[in-house]
Amino acid sequence: MKLLNQPLSRTTSKAFLFAYGVLLILASLAILRAEINNVPDVYLPPNSEAVLLQRQMNQFFLPDEVLIAIFSAQDLYSREKLDAIRQLTQTMTDHPLVSKVKSVSHQEKMVPTPDGFAIEPLVPPDTDEATALKERIASESLAENLLFSKDLTTLAVVVFPLHASDSTERLKLEEDFAAAIRDHGLADDHQATGGLLPLDTAQLKALLFDISIYTPLTVLIGLLLLWFLYRRWLALLALLISSNFVISSSLACYGLFKVPVTSITGLLPTMLAALNTSMLIHFFRSTQRQDHIGVKGSERSFRAFLEIIKPSLLTCLTTAIGLMSLGFSEIPPIRFFGLFGGIGILSSGLSLFLFTYPLFILFDDRPWPKPKGSLKWIDRITRAASRSSVRHPGLTVGLVFVGSLLLLPQIFKIETETNFFEFFKPNHPISVASDKIENKLSGLSQLRIQFSADNEETLFSPEVLKNIEQVHTWALAQPEINKVISGVDYVKEMNWAFNSGQASFRSIPDSAELIQQYLFVYDGKDLDEFVSPDRTRMISSVSITSHDTQSLGKVIERIKTYLSQMDWPTRVKWEIGGHSKALVDQERLLIQGQLYSLASALFLIWLFMVIQTGSISMGLLCMLPNIAPAMTMFIAMGVFGIHLDMATALVASLVVGIAVDDTIHIVHSLQRNSLATEPQRARSITRALHSTGRSVVSTTLVICSQFAILTSSEFIPSAEYGLLCAISLASALVFDLFLLPALIMVLFSFADKRSLSKRTI
Repeated sequence: MKLLNQPLSRTTSKAFLFAYGVLLILASLAILRAEINNVPDVYLPPNSEAVLLQRQMNQFFLPDEVLIAIFSAQDLYSREKLDAIRQLTQTMTDHPLVSKVKSVSHQEKMVPTPDGFAIEPLVPPDTDEATALKERIASESLAENLLFSKDLTTLAVVVFPLHASDSTERLKLEEDFAAAIRDHGLADDHQATGGLLPLDTAQLKALLFDISIYTPLTVLIGLLLLWFLYRRWLALLALLISSNFVISSSLACYGLFKVPVTSITGLLPTMLAALNTSMLIHFFRSTQRQDHIGVKGSERSFRAFLEIIKPSLLTCLTTAIGLMSLGFSEIPPIRFFGLFGGIGILSSGLSLFLFTYPLFILFDDRPWPKPKGSLKWIDRITRAASRSSVRHPGLTVGLVFVGSLLLLPQIFKIETETNFFEFFKPNHPISVASDKIENKLSGLSQLRIQFSADNEETLFSPEVLKNIEQVHTWALAQPEINKVISGVDYVKEMNWAFNSGQASFRSIPDSAELIQQYLFVYDGKDLDEFVSPDRTRMISSVSITSHDTQSLGKVIERIKTYLSQMDWPTRVKWEIGGHSKALVDQERLLIQGQLYSLASALFLIWLFMVIQTGSISMGLLCMLPNIAPAMTMFIAMGVFGIHLDMATALVASLVVGIAVDDTIHIVHSLQRNSLATEPQRARSITRALHSTGRSVVSTTLVICSQFAILTSSEFIPSAEYGLLCAISLASALVFDLFLLPALIMVLFSFADKRSLSKRTI
């Protein structure tokens, strides 16, 4: 290829820079088309059973992702306070993003009448006495733990958003709700705002905060380290512009392909900035070496580029493969993180060729400073690595093997977690608000059981209604469930009211005709929240106090088992859906995706190592130090009690893809020398570690420090992602410096003893 036979001309270099600038502008414009949407549905495949059932339920029923505000005051049941809550409820009802708002002021109450029952407002407009109002509200069992607390110290306003609203609209809704609370004089009485909707917006805020803070910090750390290593303004400029290009190229894909930006996306910019810095360090280190042997001008940049282009392209490809293997995940945000992250990594290689190299051809004409004496400790590390691998290879391999066996059981302590409530620290506002709400009302985790039949008569037959009532009774006996409500409760309330409010009649009538009569004369609206307009579907809304996916999964399995054991008419079906069911389904997809992506990443990277080394066995040998960091990551998860979640599921494939980068540079250096005899192997390893040691150690330090800053994030997945990446990549350096050379010495010596033919990599 002509471009690799001689330095770029100044004209070609300028053309490359112009093309690069055009690409950067186009990528930046494409980002503007990206939309932020972190609603739970985007974390499941569009055609998954949970999503399809959720869509079906949403056609007939209110969503289970709500916005809840709770209020407490000494005069909570005064006419003035209840009027303020009524006005707040009406204001939010009129909001364009709201489907419905529930509060005691907008709750119906069935009351006995001489000729049956009537539907009245729970808070009558003609009663001003606080005690009477409090007693009337307390008598409405259907609203207990939903709109008021059992101890009557708390009232709630529950906002149901439109089904189609995205995260930015929900954030706007939450802000408008907070403003309405202030406008109606309830700010002093407001105790907390929580629910599944604020949980979504809390993640959105965490995403925006992490991108705005940690991306610049990552680049800043790279700039400081580059200045410390090389003291070249041109190097800093190259890092700044190329980091912008690499990040923009990746994020532009979200706009081009109309893929929603989620909280997982917030991890991309930091990762790409760190990896881009790593690639540039290899180029700068090579340029520095060329300068010190007397090569000047454009020839210096050309030779540096020529020296690192092959290993750099391989590292781009292997890292991109590691990321793109996440494309096997069925969870869309993880899949697109991998695919678009891989594109970002490939754009880093393009940036080196199209921008950094031509930039240095045109403007790098000054001498490079000699390596700083303060970096001699890196040389001591590489010398120690070469000594241990050359003099005591068997001991080095043995120690790693024994240590791995001792720590391996930690992997079995790992638990999966897909519940977003677990993504925030206990002192985070959303966690504090959730605790306050659940201490007073029902659990925020929601499950919906849908019962359906061919016709209204079947669904509302005494047999079916009593079966559903039995399910409710059993469910309320479960320790994780503290509220269950459905159309069955309204039928029981109708029967109670129709029979002069006698407590013994708060039950399902035995007469199908009487039930149909109740439904005919019922002229309220609250029943519509649980029964479809054609009355062939009914949902039981189950409130669960547990948030972790393991507990939710066990609850769902118990419910399934109980429902399966019951005797249902052949024309009646039941299905379990809702937010909690979606989380449990995500857990299964998360585990499957982790296995598929990691296996595919290892296989494809092994193929690249075989291509580079020209040997299947050497390819396998080089993979061992790169499997070890993934194992280290899983061990660290077990030791620190870190869950496998949406963020940590990204780490294994990413680490394997990055860890092999140092291996490629070391093996590329080894390939220049013979490994035929033991003395030659010893010299080759020493030379390889000496020539690549500073770059390998420097890049690892830069990447680890850039990932480590994420540990300060308030968003737990980001913090754990940064910690695991830093630990795994640090271990990858240790394995590459100590284990890889030791393995080469041990296995080649074993081959010598077996009188195998001598060979060179």
